[in-house]
Amino acid sequence: MNKWIVAGVLALGLNASVAYAAPGEDGPPPPPLGAEGMPPPGPDGLPPPPPGGFPPPPFPPGMDANDDGVVSKDEARAFHDAEFKKADTDGDGKLTPAEAKAFHKARFEEMRQHMKDNKGN
Repeated sequence: MNKWIVAGVLALGLNASVAYAAPGEDGPPPPPLGAEGMPPPGPDGLPPPPPGGFPPPPFPPGMDANDDGVVSKDEARAFHDAEFKKADTDGDGKLTPAEAKAFHKARFEEMRQHMKDNKGN
């Protein structure tokens, strides 16, 4: 019985090593950080941020109510309460799947129109 367990473990190990070593559908993995043409890793071993840093997260229009560049907990709560109220079309304080679907569909169409009007900006 032990020889079957050993054989099974070896077979699984061989299969795993072959699967790990084989390049994926997208081709071979990228070169390691620090290789020719690649940025060196940061002190934490991760890739460095892009030049100029990461852009600020885009807040939905109206979320940063006082336009100070940050969203406080009160601003976030007020924004989400207002959005919930818009989605709750029958005003019963609950969202049905149909209300949620209609709300998200409308928001998606608004986003598409915004992207079209602003050419992706």
